[in-house]
Amino acid sequence: MRLAAGDTLGVYEIVAPAGRGAMGEVYRARDRRLKREVALKIIPEALAADAERVARFHREAEVLASLNHPHIAHVYGLEETGPTKALVMEFVEGDDLATRIGFGPMPLREALAIAKQIADALSAAHDAGIVHRDVKPANIRVRPDGVVKVLDFGLAKTFAHGPSDDTETMAAMTQVGVVVGTPKYMSPEQATGQPATRAADIWAFGCVLYEMLTGRAAFEGDTMTALMARVLNAEPDWSALPATTPPVVRRLLRRCLEKQASLRLRDIADARCDLEDQVADPGEASATALPKVTSRERLLWGAALGLVLVATGAWVVFRPPPEPAMSEVRLEMSTPPEGLLDSVSLSLSPDGQRVVFAAALNGQSQLWVRSLDSVTPEPLRGTTGGQYPFWSADSRSIAFFADSSLKRLDIDTGTLKALARAQAGRGGTWNSDGVILFAPTASGAIFRIAATGGEPAAVTKLDLPRQTDHRSPSFLPDGRHFLYYARGTTEGRGVYLADLESEQTHYLADADAGGVYISNGYVLFVRLGSLIAQRLDVGSAALTGSPIVVADRVAAFGGVSLAGLSAAADGTFVYGNARPATRQLIRVDRAGREVEKIGAADDMDMTSPSLAPDGRRVAVSRFVDSNWDIWGLEIGSGALTRVTSDPAIDYAPIWSPDGRTLAFRSGRRGRINQLYTTPSDGGTGELLLETPLPKYPNDWSRDGRVLLYHSTGLRTANDIWALRLDGDRQPAVVVQSAADERDAQLSDDGKWIAYQSNDTGRYEIYVQRFDQPGGRVMVSNAGGAQVRWRRDGKELFYVALDGQLMAAPVRESDDERTLIPGAPVKLFASQLGGALQDVNRQQYIVEGNGQHFLVNRLITNSESTLITVVMNWQGQ
Repeated sequence: MRLAAGDTLGVYEIVAPAGRGAMGEVYRARDRRLKREVALKIIPEALAADAERVARFHREAEVLASLNHPHIAHVYGLEETGPTKALVMEFVEGDDLATRIGFGPMPLREALAIAKQIADALSAAHDAGIVHRDVKPANIRVRPDGVVKVLDFGLAKTFAHGPSDDTETMAAMTQVGVVVGTPKYMSPEQATGQPATRAADIWAFGCVLYEMLTGRAAFEGDTMTALMARVLNAEPDWSALPATTPPVVRRLLRRCLEKQASLRLRDIADARCDLEDQVADPGEASATALPKVTSRERLLWGAALGLVLVATGAWVVFRPPPEPAMSEVRLEMSTPPEGLLDSVSLSLSPDGQRVVFAAALNGQSQLWVRSLDSVTPEPLRGTTGGQYPFWSADSRSIAFFADSSLKRLDIDTGTLKALARAQAGRGGTWNSDGVILFAPTASGAIFRIAATGGEPAAVTKLDLPRQTDHRSPSFLPDGRHFLYYARGTTEGRGVYLADLESEQTHYLADADAGGVYISNGYVLFVRLGSLIAQRLDVGSAALTGSPIVVADRVAAFGGVSLAGLSAAADGTFVYGNARPATRQLIRVDRAGREVEKIGAADDMDMTSPSLAPDGRRVAVSRFVDSNWDIWGLEIGSGALTRVTSDPAIDYAPIWSPDGRTLAFRSGRRGRINQLYTTPSDGGTGELLLETPLPKYPNDWSRDGRVLLYHSTGLRTANDIWALRLDGDRQPAVVVQSAADERDAQLSDDGKWIAYQSNDTGRYEIYVQRFDQPGGRVMVSNAGGAQVRWRRDGKELFYVALDGQLMAAPVRESDDERTLIPGAPVKLFASQLGGALQDVNRQQYIVEGNGQHFLVNRLITNSESTLITVVMNWQGQ
C-alpha cells in the first residue's frame, strides 16, 4: 500500500514518506488525537496476509515496547485499519547515520559521542535479553541536537533464559542456517548461517564505528562472494584509521572485529565505558601526536630499521605458503510468502547480487526480487502469473513467461514488453550480445530471439522419436555455447551441449532436468534429487572426471523437467530446496468450511482431480517413482489404486459418462501429449487421437459423444477442439483465435461451453453456445481461470486472480442464443496455489447442486521455504 500526503490511517494523517525499514514503508504522520508527530511503519498489503511476517511485525512492537530507553526509538502502539497494519513509533528528526557518513569521515569527537550512545542503546537491549541483529548506519538516526536513536528492531530475537517460546514463528526466526541481517555488517558466524547472539551486535557496532572514523566500510567487495570472503578471511584496513585515533579506540575496534565470537569483546557495556572516558577526556587522543625525536633516538630507530630490512629479506626467501583458498559459504534465504515458493522458478543475477523467484500469495503468483544484502524481497509489478524467470547479462532486466508469452521487464524503469508468443514456456537464457534462447512450448525445440523482440528461429532440432521436446537452455560464459535439456526416452533424454554457430549437439549426462555451467569449469545438474557437479571440457564437448555430490534434496520438478538452479558469473550459484507440494483433497461447503478430508495428504504432486459419475471415486494424476501416472482414489476409504503404469507420462484423466473409461493424455510411442483411453479399473490403454500437435483433455459430454480438448496451434496459442466419438472421430475446432483458449467445460445439457481466454491481456471466463453459432459472453469481471458448471447449468464457478473461488449465476436469453451472467460473488479462498500458474486443469470439483466442493488444496507446512546460496565452491 502506498500512501500520500493527506491520506489517513485511523487517527493518523500522512505528512510525507520517510523512507523504508526492514519490514515495510515508513511515513511521517500526525496523530490528530494526541497532537504529535509519529512515524508509521506499514506492512505492504501484499505481505499482510503472510502469517510469518505479521508475527514478526507484532514481535517488533513487543520488543520496542519493552525497551524504554532514551537512545531507542519509542513505540506507541499498533494501528490496524482494515487490511493495513502499521507500527506507530516516535518520529525522529534528523538524518540517519548512513547519510552523515556519506559526506566522509567524521571528526573524532563527534564519532565517539555517537558511538557511545549506540553502545548505550545496545547495552540496554542486551540487558533486556534482546539482540538487534541488524545494526547498521541506516538504522541509526542522529537528531539535530546530537541525540542518537537506534531504530528497527524488527529482526531482534530473545536470547535470555525465560519462558519457552516454542511457537513455529520463533522456530522460523531462530532457525540455524537462515541468514538474517545486512551482509556488510554481518558477523562471520551469521555469514555461515549460525544463530546471531549479542556478539553479532558487537561485531556490527565495530563495523559502524570503523565506518564513522574512516568514511568507508570495514569490509567491502564488488560482488557478494568477494564481500563474504573478506568478512570471513580478511582484516579491515587498519591504516585507514585517522592518526589521532586513541589507542583505547583502536584496541576496542580490534576486539569488536575479532572473527572468533568467543574472543570478541564480551559485553557492549565495556565499549560504552571506554567511549565514555574518551568523550569525557579527549586528552589521550592529543597524546598520540608524534613527540620530538632526539639524535640518540634516531640512531636507535635506524638500527631497528636495519634489523627490519634483514628480517624482511629473510621473509622474502623463506616466506610462508600463501593462505588457503577462500572458505566455502552457504547461505539460506527464507522467501515470502511462507511455504508457497515455486522452487524451480528462480534465478540469480549474473552479478551475484539479487535473486528473482516466483511465489504465490493468496492464490496469486508473481515474481519477487531480493537483494542478497537485504532481508526484504520486493514484488515486481506486472509479473502476475510469471514463471521461470532469467536475467539479462548486465543484471538490469528480467525475462519470464506469463499469459502465453515471453516477457521482458526492465527493473530500473519498470518497462514491460511482450517479446514473443510462448504457449507454455519452459525456461530461457540471455547472453551479453542481446540474444535470448527460450523454449516457447511444452513440446518443441529451443528458439532464438533478440532481446528487443522479433521473429523467433529454432536453434535445436528434435531427435524423433527418441526426444519429445527441448527446454531449459543455459548459456556458457562465451555467450555462444549453451546447455539444454532433452526429454524423451531413456536413450534420448539428458543434458546436452550445443553451439549457436553449429547444428551439432553433444550428449553430456543423464539428469532429471536442465543444467547450468559455473565459472570454475563445472556443470551442475540434478539427478534423483541430488545436485551433481562434473567438469566440462568444452573443446571435446564431454564431461570429465568423477561426478561430485554438491547437495541433496534439490528441487527438480519432474512434471516440467526444470530444476531450481542458477549461477552467477563469479561462480556463486543458488538452488531451491526440494519440498513436496503436499496436497489434500478436502470436501468443503460454500463458505469454505471443511466437511471431511478425502484420503490422506499426498506429497506426490497429486493434481487434476476428476470425479466419477457415481460420486464414489476420484481419478488423479500422481508423480510417483519419477513418473506421472493415473491413479484412482476411493472417497469412502481413501484407498489409492494405480490405473496406468506405462513408462511414458500419463496425465489429466477425464471420466466417461458411464464411469467405465478414462481419457487422458500420454507421451507413449514417442509422441508427447496425445489422447488415450483406458478402462477405469486399469489396463494397457488405447490410442484415441494422434496429431502433430500436443493435446490436453478438458471434458466429456454427458451423452458420451464428444470429448473436448485444447491443443496448441501452429500459429496460435491453445485452441479448443471437439472430438466426435460416435462417427469417424475427426476433430473439429470449436474456439480458435490468436489468444490462448483452454480448459473448456460443457454444460450438462450440452448446449453451452465455458472456457478461459486471455485475449484481453489476462485470463477471463467466457461462455457461448456449443451446439450452434452464437456470440460469447464474459462471465468474470476481474480475471478468472479454472471454470466449472453447476449440474443444473444455472451457476458457473471459477478461481479469481486472488485465489478466491467465485460463483456467477447465469440464465438463458429469451432467444436461447446467449447466456446472461449475473454479478460474481466470492465464496471462499480456494488455497489451490495459484489460479493463473501453469496449473494442470481445474483443481477442484463441483458436487451436484453446488453446495459442496472437492478442493485439491495446497497444504503449507511450518518449515521455512528456502533458497540456498553457495559461494566459493571449489570442486575437487
